[in-house]
Amino acid sequence: MVVARRFMLSLALLASALIAGFFYTYSISVMPGLAVTEPRAAMLAMQGINATIRTPVFAFAFFGAFGFTTIAALLARRWAIAAPLAAAGLIYAAGSLALTFIVHVPMNEALALVPADADDAVAVWRAYAERWTLWNHARTAASILAFACVALAAIGEWRGQAAMAASFGRSGRAPAPAR
Repeated sequence: MVVARRFMLSLALLASALIAGFFYTYSISVMPGLAVTEPRAAMLAMQGINATIRTPVFAFAFFGAFGFTTIAALLARRWAIAAPLAAAGLIYAAGSLALTFIVHVPMNEALALVPADADDAVAVWRAYAERWTLWNHARTAASILAFACVALAAIGEWRGQAAMAASFGRSGRAPAPAR
């Protein structure tokens, strides 16, 4: 059970780190880069990104940040580990998953229908980029906070195990009871 618990916690940590970095990258480089690009080219680039993003590698991070964290919380043996994992799951679900499905996916689907040569393509892109980026900052913050909670749980799990191992000493046996 220890191996399964630690493995799930490791997957939760990895997926949470990856998705936080993914959203962070959009906030600090992708969207600012597209903002200084010719609007029609930026729109075409974003349409291309949106059309190709749904891959197993993306799914591992995007869904795994919630799924692995939830399973790790259920497997946790101590409240000090389960609580930050549960918090991470709730924060990620509300601040990243929900925002993605309520805000970003509908915006991306609407953008996919706009031809780059449409008369209002520039205005559509500018409105899209501004709103999309604002909400991406929110899901970036939520993802980073969720990652921090998972990291806190992981540190607690590994420190707890190290403290337990140290109490057994080099022999691997429990210390003799105090008299």
